Amino acid sequence: MEGTTRTHHVLVSLLSRYPRMKKFLAVAAVSAVALAVTGCGSTTPKASAAPRPCSEDALQPHCGGSAAATTTEAPTTTVDPALAAQAAKAEADAKVAADAKALADAQAATAAAKVAYEAQKNTAADGVYAVGTDINPGRWHTSGSSDDCYFAVLSGPGGDIVNNGFTAGPQYAQAAAGQYLELNGGCTWQHV
Repeated sequence: MEGTTRTHHVLVSLLSRYPRMKKFLAVAAVSAVALAVTGCGSTTPKASAAPRPCSEDALQPHCGGSAAATTTEAPTTTVDPALAAQAAKAEADAKVAADAKALADAQAATAAAKVAYEAQKNTAADGVYAVGTDINPGRWHTSGSSDDCYFAVLSGPGGDIVNNGFTAGPQYAQAAAGQYLELNGGCTWQHV
């Protein structure tokens, strides 16, 4: 059976590399199974048992008896090449369907991540943000909080203050791409 296993691995490898050869490989697989079952094509010689003395078994051919009484034929197994090809096609179709589902799942996850990333760029809390990279440029609004909200629009990282404000109530801030927006006071800001 070792040769059968090796043949199986070779055929599976060929099928994965050359999917258009399914029908040919199915016929080759059927042939390989037939050879393995019958023992034909084996590279290792079969050890034949030495005939027993006629006194032990008078039915052996060299003793003048009939060998038909002592031999049994192994049942033959035939595999329809069309069924083997159908099975190979069904397996290949299942793999294609699984690959298509995996691709669709990956695309859906990418789209969801993009939506979440864009939503993240429309909401900001305490911190310093690069406008146009970390958050969207344009007008920002906070409803305020019980604490005082502070914002500062900076010309660059650690740069000059272009505009700032300090309030406990609703507030608007305008920031352009390339500027930085610094937020403090625990307020949530939304891009509007």
